[in-house]
Amino acid sequence: MGEVEAACRLARTELADAKARSERLRALETDAEAVVALYSKMVPESLDTITPEERHRLYRILRLGVEVNLDGSLKVRGGMRVCNEGVIP
Repeated sequence: MGEVEAACRLARTELADAKARSERLRALETDAEAVVALYSKMVPESLDTITPEERHRLYRILRLGVEVNLDGSLKVRGGMRVCNEGVIP
């Protein structure tokens, strides 16, 4: 019976740890959304109005990267998401 109780305690501990990690992940996602909202307010209406150096700095802050594949399709990488776009017109 002692082994069953120990296994039960271990399972409860692991469940509590998993719940804590899940809550932390939710908090991080909320924080990330707040950061994106903050940066989006800082971005000018049109990126055409800023210098290439400023645009490059902004892309670095946002950890934005774009890969152009041989077939002309784009792969856009941000700090948190990956977006695949179609072929460049």
